[in-house]
Amino acid sequence: VCPGHRAPFEAFADAYFAKTSTAVWKASRGFGGKTTLLGALALTENIALGAVVTVLGGSGVQSKRVLEENGKRWAWPGAPVDLLLTEPTTQQTRLRNGGSTTALMASTKSARGPHPQRLRMDEVDEMDRKILDAALGQPMGVPGVPAQTVLSSTHQYPDGTMTDVLKRVAEKGWPLYEWCYRETMEPHGYLAIVEVERVRRDVPAGMWDTEYELQEPTAEGRAFLTDLVEAHFDPALGSGTEGTGSTASSSRRWRGRSTPPGRTGRRSSTGP
Repeated sequence: VCPGHRAPFEAFADAYFAKTSTAVWKASRGFGGKTTLLGALALTENIALGAVVTVLGGSGVQSKRVLEENGKRWAWPGAPVDLLLTEPTTQQTRLRNGGSTTALMASTKSARGPHPQRLRMDEVDEMDRKILDAALGQPMGVPGVPAQTVLSSTHQYPDGTMTDVLKRVAEKGWPLYEWCYRETMEPHGYLAIVEVERVRRDVPAGMWDTEYELQEPTAEGRAFLTDLVEAHFDPALGSGTEGTGSTASSSRRWRGRSTPPGRTGRRSSTGP
């Protein structure tokens, strides 16, 4: 629907068939259906491929939500319940064909443990970078089931983990699948227009623009604008320990900008 956006099912299919070893999903908060789609993907891989899947969320609760979605699907008429080795829970589902899905806690110890064929990461922007990096070493393919990883999230924080992931998209050539509520909304999708309008009215405009319209998150409202502060200092000049005091040290590192060292970079609505 939107220029540059892709259908959620395309993201699903490409991950299932492991067209690339790693893929990034960026979609609207709530309305994009990321958690539901990840759950459906893991369940399909369990049943059709006998794949071992781990789910790692921005929190332990987020990980369990994916399996909670799948628990509902096992209750559907026609679900292949004869494949279940144990009753599905929000922690783990195990099948007789060797497939399984396990929800991991959001810790480096948990992330380093298993070696599944498929890794599904949800709400990456809420995740510590150390946990993300530890988890990326998990997947190991087996004959018939190549390794594949999905990194899924809304992009909320200008200096968060998703910002780093999007940089890696460019550096490593990972495919980016991006979609918003317009791709999942009526008449072609499941999302009710009235629900979209209700949320649009209720949430702050800045949140709507960033988390639903997928605009880039900004640093507006910060006391310090990190990029501007760093631009005024030259690391090549050293730590500034030489000199007679902290003032001399600071002035030695200062590049002579028109803004005095005491300015924090706070934005003002009344002037520059």
